[in-house]
Amino acid sequence: MEEATFIHSADYFEVRCNGCRFKLGPIQAEVVRALHEAAQAGAPWQNVKAILSRAGSKSLRMADVFKSQKDWRQLIRSDRRGGYRLNLD
Repeated sequence: MEEATFIHSADYFEVRCNGCRFKLGPIQAEVVRALHEAAQAGAPWQNVKAILSRAGSKSLRMADVFKSQKDWRQLIRSDRRGGYRLNLD
């Protein structure tokens, strides 16, 4: 299996993760930036409500924020208990 890759533009509006390419909107980009920074800080799992409110989203569900991205689960993983992380491994 190929190594997990994560490449992003400076503003996170364009992201590649594990061979999938995403063009993100402003709130989506902020969510991905926050999850990427958390992963780099060694705390990849983040609470969905905290991440979404920090990104400026009115929604409380990751699925609602990313509904325009059909393959968003290739980019973001859920622990099914309100925790989310980038799909980096």
